[in-house]
Amino acid sequence: MRKVFLFGLLILLFSACSKESKNPDTKSLVDQHWYLTSIRFTENGKTMDDPVPACQKDDFILFKADRSVSQNYGTDKCSSDESGSANGVWSYDSEKQRLIITMQFVLPPTDRKEYRVTELSSTRLGLETELQGLDGKIVVHYSYQAK
Repeated sequence: MRKVFLFGLLILLFSACSKESKNPDTKSLVDQHWYLTSIRFTENGKTMDDPVPACQKDDFILFKADRSVSQNYGTDKCSSDESGSANGVWSYDSEKQRLIITMQFVLPPTDRKEYRVTELSSTRLGLETELQGLDGKIVVHYSYQAK
């Protein structure tokens, strides 16, 4: 009887561990300054790395525990009309491993984007999204570093 109990306990422990590895803890996401470090495009099996523009290297995203998010534009502006920040809300679907970000802008009023979370730790964040290109689907992978 004791062996059966221990065996059952081991099964519970291993199943709990496997769930954790599939569903990242969003606590690692909040209260960090996430800086974009790389952009990778994949289309028709071909992958291309795109350098992060110099004017975006000092920009960061900040996710808060209250589910608010801000995109903070650094001092190096990409355009003359770029403001200091944009605000919105975020949510996370742990079953689908999807991060949904809805930013509030004046024109257009909102911008909702959904990303597949490919990596999440206290220092690294990987997000993927799909776009429709002329020759089919384009997968865009964004890598972020917390600082």
